Amino acid sequence: MLAFSCKQTPGTESFMLTASVQDSEGGEATLLFFDKQKNALDTVAHAIIENSSFVFDSANFVFDGPAKLQLLVKPELVEGKVQGYHKRYVILDDKPQTMIVWVSNADCDIPESTYHNRVINMDRNYPALLALKDSSNQITKMYREEFTEEEKKTRLTEVREKLTDLNKQYTDLKTEVVISEYEGSDDYLFQALLLDVYGRILTPEQYLEFADEVMPGLNEGSRLQLSIADQQKAYEQLMKLAVGSPYINISLKDAAGTSHELSEAVANSKYVLLDFWATWCGPCNAEMPNLRKAYTAYHDKGFEVFMVSIDKKIADWEERSEKENFPWISTVVLPDDHSNAQETYSISAIPTNFLIDSNGTIIAHNLRGEKLEEKLDELLGT
Repeated sequence: MLAFSCKQTPGTESFMLTASVQDSEGGEATLLFFDKQKNALDTVAHAIIENSSFVFDSANFVFDGPAKLQLLVKPELVEGKVQGYHKRYVILDDKPQTMIVWVSNADCDIPESTYHNRVINMDRNYPALLALKDSSNQITKMYREEFTEEEKKTRLTEVREKLTDLNKQYTDLKTEVVISEYEGSDDYLFQALLLDVYGRILTPEQYLEFADEVMPGLNEGSRLQLSIADQQKAYEQLMKLAVGSPYINISLKDAAGTSHELSEAVANSKYVLLDFWATWCGPCNAEMPNLRKAYTAYHDKGFEVFMVSIDKKIADWEERSEKENFPWISTVVLPDDHSNAQETYSISAIPTNFLIDSNGTIIAHNLRGEKLEEKLDELLGT
């Protein structure tokens, strides 16, 4: 039910994509491509869902090889309730295919695709990964649908800890699977797509080793080649921030408009935690009580926090800052900032933090929960 038709106009290809939606009769669907050069999402096509199907018809996308795109589906009704957008990645290429979309579980099948199911739906071949995802989903569903409001308040920390542990187990196992799939294949496009989709769970060393192997086979300037090259650059920058490396100074503003230099915090403290977060980031929010506890226990002994929000909606950050009344240095990357804080510290996922000593040396990465307290206890004592 998916057909592509190519025009002969030089430099332009159009495609028509028809998909069936299994559990929603109406709504809308949007196909997007993230252009890293512009750091923005470009709309490839948009369609209305009618009678459980939709059609994409666009002349705005030129295929230069398999492409990773985002499919957003906003169903009109699911079990009688209006729903938000459901996002999932799809890998498309310019040959006839069939797309089947589920809304309820954010799933998508493209059976005839050379790479979509092999890469995006890889978990289906690994029962242990599916079991971990199912456990996480069951806990989340129980919290949302079965807990009373009082239980939600009293058991929030317990639920967060369980989900954090399951997420770590899943990520660790998924990393092993991705590496195994990569090393077991001689298809460089499959290997490249694995890096493009799952590169963020690999260590910088792993990613850079694999990228060096696949890059020579990719078309120069293709979307896939550019995406991997950008991540390659980011990881090379991150390698400069390895434990034992000197920190890089940044300057950002707080909610009152006052500028703060990271260098000042380093000079005036024994240890500074440079912490990147956002109001919409669940794991970041879950970490806040731990961060506050560590700050309360160790601030008087020389511990400081230099927190950096990457919120795009500055009003959300301002509202949250006022509500939380953070006791530490709280700054934000504003649209007109030229500090390039995110690029400087190669922030591709949050929460991310760096522990810096008074000599300006990075001594640890991503200390959270008990690990942060254990490290501070080691350095500053109880």
